[in-house]
Amino acid sequence: MSINCCHTRDHSGVILFFGERLLVNYDGCELKLSGKGSQPKGNYSGTAFLTSHRVLFLPKKGDKQLLSLSMPFVYMKEVDIKQPTFGANRIEGFVLAESNAWEGRLPFSLTFKHGGAIEFGKALLELGTRASKLRNSYVPPPPPPMTEYYSCPPPAYAPPYGDPYYSFMTQHPAFGPPVPDSLYQSNSLPPYPGAVPPTYTPEWPAGANSQPPAYPLPSGAYPPQPGTYPSQPTGAYGGPPMGAPYPANGPPASAPYPPTGPPPPYAENGVSEGYYFQQYPHTVYAPPAATAPAPSAPPMPEETKKNI
Repeated sequence: MSINCCHTRDHSGVILFFGERLLVNYDGCELKLSGKGSQPKGNYSGTAFLTSHRVLFLPKKGDKQLLSLSMPFVYMKEVDIKQPTFGANRIEGFVLAESNAWEGRLPFSLTFKHGGAIEFGKALLELGTRASKLRNSYVPPPPPPMTEYYSCPPPAYAPPYGDPYYSFMTQHPAFGPPVPDSLYQSNSLPPYPGAVPPTYTPEWPAGANSQPPAYPLPSGAYPPQPGTYPSQPTGAYGGPPMGAPYPANGPPASAPYPPTGPPPPYAENGVSEGYYFQQYPHTVYAPPAATAPAPSAPPMPEETKKNI
C-alpha cells in the first residue's frame, strides 16, 4: 500500500503503470481506514478503480493526509465481501505498507452505496489469486529513465468484458466509464505482479524526455480495442523468412488434417505420429493409430475351400 503517489498534480485523475489496465471504475465509493498510531486513518468518499494490478482510490476532497491510495493485490490480506442486513454491501480486509512509513496491517473498508460490491469483490478476489500465483516468479523491472506521465489514449477507457484474459468480469450498472481526461500513464513498469504475466518489456529511446507509447500503433490501422484478443506485436515473431523451408517441428499452415501420404515407418507398431501447431503450443494433435481390424473367423484351409 502507498499513499499520495498515483494521482496527477491537479488531482483530476490517476496515473497507471506502463502495461497496467483499468477494469472497473466506480464513482460514489466510501473508504474507511482504521489505522492506529502512525497508520493512516479516516473516512473518505470518492472513486474506486480496479486495475489489473491493484485497487486505486481517489477522494473527491483530498487533504494532505490522503490525496490518493494504492493497494496492490499482493499486499492485501483476508479480503472478504460483507452483506449486512441493514446498510450497503462493503469489502473489508487488511493491507500491508509498501514502504517503511508504518508497520503492521492496516484495516480498510470499501462501501458501495449504489450496488456492485459483489461484482467488484469477486473480480478482486480472482485478480488477487492470479497475482499471488505469479509473485514468486515475478522479477521487478529496473527503474525507468524518468517518471513523467501522459494521457492514456481512448482505447484505455473501454471496458474489458470482451477480453478473454478477463472473461470472469461481471458487468453492473454502477460500473460506468471513467471521466474524460482522468486516466494517465507513466513509463514505469509495475514493481509487483498483476493478474496477467508481463508479455513484453518496453525499450525507451535515448533522450531525457523520451517516453514509450501507451498502445503500439500498427501501420495503417487504428489501435486495437481492449475488448479484442491482444495481437502479436509487429516484428516480435521470429519465424523463417519468405520462401524458406518450414521448420521440422510442425506442419505448414496449409497442411491438411490428418496429414496425407504414406504412413511413417513406425506406424507398423501401432504408434501414431503426434505434432502441434506453433499457434497452439499447448494442444497436441495425435491421429488415431492405423491398426488392421481383427478377423471375424479363422482362415479356411485350401482343401476345405475346394469342397464347398
